[in-house]
Amino acid sequence: MNKPVTKKALLLSLIVSLVLIIAGAAVFAFAGFNPDSTMRDASVIEVSDVMRLSDEEREALEDFCTERIEAQYSVSKVEYGEESATGGSILRYTLAGGETATAEFADSLEEAIVSGNVAGVSGGLVTVSVHTTANAPYTMYIWRTAIGAGAVVVLLFIYGCIRFKVGPGVTMLISAVRDLALTLALAALLRIPAGVGLIGVAVFALFFSALLNLLVFGKMRKDFASDEYKGIPAREAVAKSVADGSKTVLLIAVLAAALCVLLGIVGIFIGTDLLWSMLAALIAVAACVTSALFLSPAIYAGIKEKSDAVRANKARYNYTPEKKSKQEAASVQESAEN
Repeated sequence: MNKPVTKKALLLSLIVSLVLIIAGAAVFAFAGFNPDSTMRDASVIEVSDVMRLSDEEREALEDFCTERIEAQYSVSKVEYGEESATGGSILRYTLAGGETATAEFADSLEEAIVSGNVAGVSGGLVTVSVHTTANAPYTMYIWRTAIGAGAVVVLLFIYGCIRFKVGPGVTMLISAVRDLALTLALAALLRIPAGVGLIGVAVFALFFSALLNLLVFGKMRKDFASDEYKGIPAREAVAKSVADGSKTVLLIAVLAAALCVLLGIVGIFIGTDLLWSMLAALIAVAACVTSALFLSPAIYAGIKEKSDAVRANKARYNYTPEKKSKQEAASVQESAEN
């Protein structure tokens, strides 16, 4: 028998999962998730000109402003845009580390730009302002995510029961809750910065868990209907089916992990920090794979074993009413005499 579907393996898997989840919950209760610094409120210095600048003029203005702003503040991001109403250009400097720019600095920078003879910038047409960009912390999304996750889990359970019967439905429900909880627990334990991206990872964990479990139970349903699996004990049948389908599950997991890494790399080039979301997504992939190949089969093997025992026990008895049995026996005897 394949060891991952034994009772001992199930107990070990549940203990490890519970220890990690409880540890993560404890860290979250005392310290919360590690807030993503890029999602905190930030001070922004905005340089706007009502005239549309050429590429050379914009570069000259950006170099001029960057030199003076970075001499006093740390800049985390520089963005360039255009005003649709006036056709002018806008340079936005987002300060790092919670620094706050003053109105006095904005006035001095505006005066320096006008008096600095920057190419393409006309006096009186440039303005420098300071404002704060407010970003909602991850705590704003916790309850919404919890409600949404609960609804998805219930729908997953119902779908599993309809498509594969109650046993697989219960197993998919346990696996989905475990995969989501383990992903969030490890994110808390490893202090992965949490922002809106972590909400996306939670949703990804639920749906990826559902996908892998659907593949596993879909193959089981197909295998159990074949003659090859007739008469095989429940645990051996589950182990054999999972072993035969493990390559497909692992291939999909590798593709999902590669996609996560690719998104992280793309984020580097487009200026979006996806590193922490990528790492959290890789944790979700690992959690879902272990669930589909070890936890779910071990849980379902126990359920199927009991179900098969009940079915076999019922088959030993004749549930035909006694009166009907006597009538059928008399009919057979009468037919034999004739």
